[in-house]
Amino acid sequence: MHANTARELFSKISATRRGSTHSWNEISEATAKLRAGLSTLGVKPGDRVAILSENCPEWIVVDQAVLGLGAVVVPLYTTSGLEETAHVINDSGAKVIAANGPD
Repeated sequence: MHANTARELFSKISATRRGSTHSWNEISEATAKLRAGLSTLGVKPGDRVAILSENCPEWIVVDQAVLGLGAVVVPLYTTSGLEETAHVINDSGAKVIAANGPD
């Protein structure tokens, strides 16, 4: 019973962005791929990974990949100025910065 319910729930839409939708299955697959990539880059438990992005499904993917490695998410806000962003990156000791680009 639980396995069927989980499969049904994971196939449902979890996030929408500009008309495109993503199921939890899609988010999970993207997260696993990114987690492997971050691991290849040498990200280990306790490392800091900064995310500079608008609120979007990709944020969820990066966040979950980082946490899945036991690393720490350092949120950076797109509304912050250059000096504040640089300070947070330097102060946190972020090993990697994930940033979204234009659509």
